[in-house]
Amino acid sequence: MARLSAALAPVIALVLATLPTWALPAQEAASRSLNVIKVPTASGGEERLYDESHALVVAVSRYTRGWPSLPGVRVDAERVEAALKAAGFSVTVVSDPDAEGLRDAFEGFIQRYGQGVGNRLLFYFAGHGHTLRQSYGEEMGYIVPVDAPLPDRDPAGFLAKAMDMQMIEVYAKRIQSKHALFLFDSCFSGSLFAITRAVPESIGYKTSRPVRQFITSGSADEAVADDSIFCRQFVEALQGDGDLDGDGYVTGTELGMFLQDSVINYTRSSQHPQYGKIRNPNLDKGDFVFASARGPERERGKGGAAADGVPSAATSVIPASPSPAPAIAARDDSASATAKAEGERPVTLSVTSVPPSAVYLDGELRGDSPLELSGLETGEHRVELRLDGYKRFSATVTVTRFKKDYALSAELAADKPFVRSSSGLILVPLAAGIFDMGSSRGEADERPVHRVTFVRDLLIGRHEVTNAQFCEAMNHALAKGAASLGSGDLRGPGDQLYAALKGLGDRQTGLEAQDGRLAPRRGKADHPVVGVSWFGALAFCNAASERDGLEPVYTLPSGACDWTKRGYRLPTEAEWEYAACGTGLYRRPWGDDIDERFANYFGSKDPFESPNPPYDQKGGPTTPVGFYDGSGRDGFKTGDSAAPCGAYDLIGNVHEWCWDWYGSYGAREQKDPRGPATGSKRVYRGGSWMLSDTQLYSTKRFADFGPEECSPAIGFRVAVDATAPGFVGSSGGR
Repeated sequence: MARLSAALAPVIALVLATLPTWALPAQEAASRSLNVIKVPTASGGEERLYDESHALVVAVSRYTRGWPSLPGVRVDAERVEAALKAAGFSVTVVSDPDAEGLRDAFEGFIQRYGQGVGNRLLFYFAGHGHTLRQSYGEEMGYIVPVDAPLPDRDPAGFLAKAMDMQMIEVYAKRIQSKHALFLFDSCFSGSLFAITRAVPESIGYKTSRPVRQFITSGSADEAVADDSIFCRQFVEALQGDGDLDGDGYVTGTELGMFLQDSVINYTRSSQHPQYGKIRNPNLDKGDFVFASARGPERERGKGGAAADGVPSAATSVIPASPSPAPAIAARDDSASATAKAEGERPVTLSVTSVPPSAVYLDGELRGDSPLELSGLETGEHRVELRLDGYKRFSATVTVTRFKKDYALSAELAADKPFVRSSSGLILVPLAAGIFDMGSSRGEADERPVHRVTFVRDLLIGRHEVTNAQFCEAMNHALAKGAASLGSGDLRGPGDQLYAALKGLGDRQTGLEAQDGRLAPRRGKADHPVVGVSWFGALAFCNAASERDGLEPVYTLPSGACDWTKRGYRLPTEAEWEYAACGTGLYRRPWGDDIDERFANYFGSKDPFESPNPPYDQKGGPTTPVGFYDGSGRDGFKTGDSAAPCGAYDLIGNVHEWCWDWYGSYGAREQKDPRGPATGSKRVYRGGSWMLSDTQLYSTKRFADFGPEECSPAIGFRVAVDATAPGFVGSSGGR
């Protein structure tokens, strides 16, 4: 290692020697008096937080190989340089570097200033950013120098020139200074750092610990205007607007929250800044600190939440009428007076929709749109719009101290028709028809492709059966003595296993026993039930049929089916595949391709996914039924995964039991096939959260479990004859 360091020393010296002289600050010593930040200590005294403050501003505007030029970047760099100097930084500006110059700028700056432990370093990049999907499914973000070609024209050339976020992570770890903040006024994936919604800590112990923080002006696939709102809001934050708790300091966390809030506002939700800390336990405990240009609010005599030191959280704010980004100007007394007067008004949220719909605020019905809600408290609020015949619309409105008037406007999407049972089960129509079952490009057991005809209309569950629905029906069976919880698991006659609770043993079940009854685990009511055996699925169908006044189809414990009766049952394997594909030629309900927007699979990055067994740390590993409906879910944008018939989650989330014994296909055309007469394994379909995306397609067959075995990745949905009584047209309105 010593030999390697000695070998690198001349290279580093050469890098420093060849940096343009104009890129290094001329008045470094003179500026150090501005860098003193004193913070309160636990004992009531003060301590000096930083020895020196240095910033590197990289501005790339004159691209040479196909990327659009960005003349506004030069103006932004001047604004940022002035704001940082006013905040006590010595500033190094590098304009229009090529790939080699970009590397030299980062490495030379870190070598010169990043070795002082007591320093703070800030990096600001303005220019083009890009995101590429890797072969293993993750995304990589890149910042683009002037000589990088367009990636779709010259992929190899782009990779050779652009700087990836993996390299930025390396640079972040080379820095010895305790605090470093990287800001990128460009959009790309931020997967290398941990996206956070943390409330900022009070100034003190946390700010003295090491940290590497990152803020991007947008997420992957978002366009950033050349006239950068992110830049303007960054300057506004340093001038005092970023001091969310009014204590006289702007931390890196507060800066990220402020930029996310204000940029979403002023770009009309076209840009969504991302912020977070490096994924390293030794570098994610501290917080970067600026001194607020306006000082603490307490000293100015302001009250309210900020005076109490309670910061406001910020995620997706929806402005009443988005205004242009404010000009960068100092505040005057009249502006302060106006802000103070506005602080006395209650917060209002105006909700409109086309067509008018029922408005739910934080789960409570508040009236019909158009509607004005007042008195909202600071923080996140969930707004949901519901109307029969239309898909539900949901959004998060974050109320901050920056605004008093908010508005939400939505055009509801028409829903596919479905019906609701008397107990609330929702089913969609699956019309009789003809389709080709199997695939010639899949596994051997998916062949041969053969023609299947359905002669009767069917209703099939819109969603997988949830934990709440399973509990409701099986508590009916428990009350009748048709099931028991005596062993800790749910069992039927002859000790037949229906559902593994205690037996599953890995906390992935969504069920628990309470005083002789079943109940969903906290937060799991609308997740699909898992750990249910094939016999347990049959028992549910019988119990739900009795509860809804239908004829039970199955005889238990044998599992025999009376196909003449019109109660709930499991779909056959052919019916399941027909529901998933329809008569189309696509591999999945929504098309051929799959990514994290459409289904829950291992590595799909959904908000419920955790990286370590038992995968339930974030409320997963399953997602709520119908999660992938095309709406935005707390910052996670989903695609509409509905099958042609209107059913959801046929691919991913959990496998689904089918009626059939597992067996080989035949080549002959079949009518209403029900599979082999005998066998040892029952078929389940659809893939699950446990598998990679390559195993999630509609013709894929699974058969690893017998009818009394359970898995934390297998659930089910129901089917019923379309002529069964007791169903009414509905659409999940109020």
